[in-house]
Amino acid sequence: MDIPGLINEYGLFATVYIVCFVSGFVPLVNAEIFLIGIALMTKQEDIIPVTLLAAAGQMSAKTVIYLAGRGAVRLPLGKIEAKITRIQALMHKWQGRTTILLLLSSAVGVPPFYVVSFVAGIGKINILHFCATGFVGRWVRFYVCVLFPQLIQENVF
Repeated sequence: MDIPGLINEYGLFATVYIVCFVSGFVPLVNAEIFLIGIALMTKQEDIIPVTLLAAAGQMSAKTVIYLAGRGAVRLPLGKIEAKITRIQALMHKWQGRTTILLLLSSAVGVPPFYVVSFVAGIGKINILHFCATGFVGRWVRFYVCVLFPQLIQENVF
């Protein structure tokens, strides 16, 4: 993927949104590594908008996955069907504490947020709750990712 070419063509902010949207569906497109690279190339004042757009891009994709869990969209599940069953049981066990599970999954990645997004749809968790909680978790995750290169850059250069 030609990131500098994408930035030249679409601008920094649109590129961040697009790459993070794609990474929300395709785990091989790693948003964290992408954002660390972006953090090294951008000004300090762009970090908040970049991380907000990254979280918005990811949550746009995760909302489609959530809707697939609700049956509104069909996605190929393939190898993750067994994980879905395990996480459904976990969500049932955590009933009433889904906010904690959503925050853990979206911020830390345990259990995988891709699968939790789908299972949240199956479990009919309120979509606004899912989106708001997931957005906060993703933003924290991405902000921490870009914070370290910025700190290193300030202290080394």
